Amino acid sequence: MPAEITLKKQRLAQTLAYFVVVTGFGLVMSALGPVLPDLAEQTQASLAQIGLLFTLRALGAFFGSLLGGRIFDRLPGHPVMAAGMFVLAATFAVTPFTHNFALLLLVGLMMGFAGGVLLVGANTLLVWVHADHVGPWMNGMSFFNGMGGFFAPIVIASFLTMTGKFTGAFGVAGLLLAAAGAWILFVPSPAIRESQQTAGSAGRMRYGLVLVFALIFLLYGGAEISFTSWLYTFVITLHPAAVTAAVMLNSAFWLAMAVGRLLAIPISARLRPRIVLAIDFLGGLVSLAIILTLADSLPALWIGTIGLGLCMASIFPVLLDFIDRRIKISGAINGVFLAAVSAGAMFFPWLSGVMFETNGPKAAMMVILTTLLTAAGIFGAMTRVRPTQKTE
Repeated sequence: MPAEITLKKQRLAQTLAYFVVVTGFGLVMSALGPVLPDLAEQTQASLAQIGLLFTLRALGAFFGSLLGGRIFDRLPGHPVMAAGMFVLAATFAVTPFTHNFALLLLVGLMMGFAGGVLLVGANTLLVWVHADHVGPWMNGMSFFNGMGGFFAPIVIASFLTMTGKFTGAFGVAGLLLAAAGAWILFVPSPAIRESQQTAGSAGRMRYGLVLVFALIFLLYGGAEISFTSWLYTFVITLHPAAVTAAVMLNSAFWLAMAVGRLLAIPISARLRPRIVLAIDFLGGLVSLAIILTLADSLPALWIGTIGLGLCMASIFPVLLDFIDRRIKISGAINGVFLAAVSAGAMFFPWLSGVMFETNGPKAAMMVILTTLLTAAGIFGAMTRVRPTQKTE
């Protein structure tokens, strides 16, 4: 009995560590959007040029995800995650002091690399810790990711109001990230999942499925990151006097993501993943249609933004659960999926920025709508693939 209690405490500490990591990740990933115009002015870059910051950050995350996936299959995970937190903290803290555009892109690249390693680690290790029923835990972790994204714009807005600068917000967040990294070093790493546990039926890996599911992640990641990256600029372009509303809409999206992931915990425990995902995709498309067609109305933007956050909230964690029923997820496979998310985050925010500058803000939103619609179509086709690991 004492050994069982110790094991439960260890699993709780491990789970809390991953929740802390993704909270910090959400904070960092959502913080750049509201300060994008300030960063452009700080580095004397155009709107199209500053959009490259998202591309370089995503490029770093792409390589961080691929490398991190292989590292977590071979080495104890928590020392690696602690190192990632230290790098993330350093790059985030120096961002307000980087006035050279090329140097800022390098900082973004390193920030993305550390974030990619951390995200693949948190998702992979959580699956290993709660292999018997990971769905609710994955949604719980995603809830904390959303909370990090929710608080970042609010904290930044508070510092801007008090000091006229966002420097303090980034410095405080950097210290908290570093402290969290130090704590993770003292939490035991979970056992590495054996490679034979990741095979499909008859012990063979279903590589075709991995690539198709990776494509869904690429499109989903592109849609989500594009929306969060350009929402603030989208709103203030159409409603120049609504600067405060634009900041709050960013927070509202992340709060809706957090609430949606919290609601998904009991929902995912009762409904099959394919049903949850079908509702998510449909609701997300309807919300984007509202934003696109009623962009001149601030109330409509609030409805569409909150609706999109609620619906997109559980796509990532539930899709992982959906996939794990077909091909057991290893660190390397998770790395491929998160690298695909990063690839989408490289291309689609850049494309949205180009469309924004050449054809206006609604063209950027059309890119996001089309991207999510394509992801939904591919998922619909993949629901025909039967589970090979456990029943739905």
